[in-house]
Formats: sequence, C-alpha cells, structure tokens
Amino acid sequence: MGRDPKLWELGCRDDPVRNQVVLPDLIECVHRLSPKLIGDIGSGTGYLSRMAAAHHRDPAQWFLLERDPRMLQFASEICAAADGLEVVEYDLMNPIREWDQPLDLAFSCFSSLDFGMTRAVARRLVDLLKVQGSLLIYIPDLLEEVEQSCKLEGNLNALEFYRRGEFQVQKPDHFTKRVEPFFADRIEKYISNLLATGCHLQALRFLDRGSDKRIIAMEFSRVT
Repeated sequence: MGRDPKLWELGCRDDPVRNQVVLPDLIECVHRLSPKLIGDIGSGTGYLSRMAAAHHRDPAQWFLLERDPRMLQFASEICAAADGLEVVEYDLMNPIREWDQPLDLAFSCFSSLDFGMTRAVARRLVDLLKVQGSLLIYIPDLLEEVEQSCKLEGNLNALEFYRRGEFQVQKPDHFTKRVEPFFADRIEKYISNLLATGCHLQALRFLDRGSDKRIIAMEFSRVT
C-alpha cells in the first residue's frame, strides 16, 4: 500500500520547502522556458503542478504522471474541474508503453529518491522529452542525510556506502510518518547518468532552505 494521499496533500500544503523553495524556482523555469507540454514525474496528489499552473501566464498542458492508485484517484478528483491538468497512470520503473506525447518540460520534485538514478532510469526520463526539451530534478542535499546517519550510528559506514553510490536511508516519511526507504545517490551519479543519455547540464542551483541546508536543482536539456 502506498502513501496516504490525504496526509500527503496536507503535508504539501504546509511544507515550507515545497512552497517557499521549490515552487518559486519551478515557476521561474516555466516562465523562462514557456513549455506547452509539461510532465510532473511522480506527481503524487499533483500539488506542485496545480500551484505552478495557477501562476503560468501562457496556456499549457500539465500531465501528472503517477503510479500509486490511491494518489491517482485523489489527484483525479481534485483536478477534475481544472483545465489543462491531466492525471496519467504511468510507472517510470516499468512503463508498459512508450510515452507518445514528447514533453517540452519534465520535472521531478524528490520523487527520484524513491527509485534512484540508474542509467536506465535516466534514459526513461529523457525519453519523455522532445529534443531540446528540459528536465528539472529537485533533491535535498543528501550529504546532510549521510552526515546524520554517521552521527546516529557512531561510524562512517554511511559515508562509505554513499561514496560507492549504494546508500539507502530508512526513515519516517515527513508527511505520513510511515517508514520509507529512499535512495541517497550522489549528485555526480545523477549528472553522469543523465549526460550519458545525450543531455547537457544547463544549470546547477543550490537553493537555500534555511538552517544551513539546501535543495539541489539540476536543469538538463535533451540534445539528441
């Protein structure tokens, strides 16, 4: 059973990181790039897409790509009366069909923590895009998680796993309190695997989230 969509939606509404850090950066990118077809990868309840769409000056079609049936149902109900928002059942890890509406912009806000950034995942992400399309990935600064694990365990094992690109964290979900695993992949692994697909790294931003912590925003462009 996946995450509780009601708790997830409430958590998103109250989350200063999403609302005060990620959302302004996403809105700026959408205004700058003026995409017509936008994909929200691992959209959950679609909160970020709904908020960003409300600020977008130009008409655009937003595809909320999600695999969790309960999230899909919740998002479908809340987006039913909204123009330009389409909820789509899509499993990035096991796609049953090729994506046939190449996107001008795709973005992932923390959803890559659920599946990691292997070469195969990078290829599937880029295959969602048009040539010259853009990919935005938001992740926390995962070295902060590694540092915390080292302190809790009293050793450097977490740092060694992270160095090799094999570190997974088990911790309560911030919104639902349910213990979830997530992949703490090095930022170099993200960049290397996406560059190998024929992308260019257009920008790398460290967004201040307060308390000497950051959100990392990676912006890629598909060139082949």
